[in-house]
Amino acid sequence: MRDVRGRDKSELVEPVSAGTEAKQTLQPVRTISVGPLVADRVDQGGNGESGLDLQLGFVSLSHMHQEFFRTDEPLSALYAAMERHVKDKVTVVVSYRSQFPRGWVHAELRPSALKKGVGSLDKGLVLDALIPLTTALSDYRNWVWSNRDIRIGNFNVALILKSEEAECSFTVTGDLFPPDGSKLSPCVETAGQEYCGEITDGVLRFPVAAQGALAACFAS
Repeated sequence: MRDVRGRDKSELVEPVSAGTEAKQTLQPVRTISVGPLVADRVDQGGNGESGLDLQLGFVSLSHMHQEFFRTDEPLSALYAAMERHVKDKVTVVVSYRSQFPRGWVHAELRPSALKKGVGSLDKGLVLDALIPLTTALSDYRNWVWSNRDIRIGNFNVALILKSEEAECSFTVTGDLFPPDGSKLSPCVETAGQEYCGEITDGVLRFPVAAQGALAACFAS
C-alpha cells in the first residue's frame, strides 16, 4: 500500500515569513553531499569511491517533504543515474514558492561536467546529452509523487547549465502527467529572458541573436 502521508492537509512550504522567504532566494542554497548517504545502496566503483559529487539542497520546502526527497530508494536511483552521465559535480535543488505557488526540481552543473558533449550554439545543442539528466530528475520527482504526496507531480523539472557568468535553464515539457523528462522545451531562459529555437532530429538550434544571449552560459 502506498504511503499517503502529506497528501491532503500538510503544508508543502516551510513555515517562514514572507520576508524570510524573499531573503532565501538571494542566498546560496545550503546543500548536503549525497554520496555518503547512498554508499550502501549504490556501486560507486571497484574501490567504493566515485568521481561524482552530487549535492542536494532545499528551498522553502517543509521538513516532512524534505524527508520524502531524502528517502533512500529515489535518492540512490538519482545518484546512480547522475553518475552515468556527469563527470564530477552536480547540484540538485528542490524548491517551493508559496507566492506563485510553484515547485521545482532542478539540477545545476557546468556544460563541461557532462560526460557526453552537448554540442555548440552555432551548430546546435545535442539534447541526448541533457535528456538522461532530466529523465533522472523526473523519475526522482515522480517517486515522491507516486509514493508520498500526489501534489509533487505538479513540480516542474529543469536542467540549468551554468558558468561563472550566467546560467541557462532548460525546462521539461510533454503531454504526460507528470512529464517523464524525455522532452525538453525549445525555449531556454537566461537572465529573466526566454529565447526559443527549433528542435530537429534531437538538435536544438537558435537564431543568431539568441546564440549571443545564451553564449555566456557555455563560457569555459
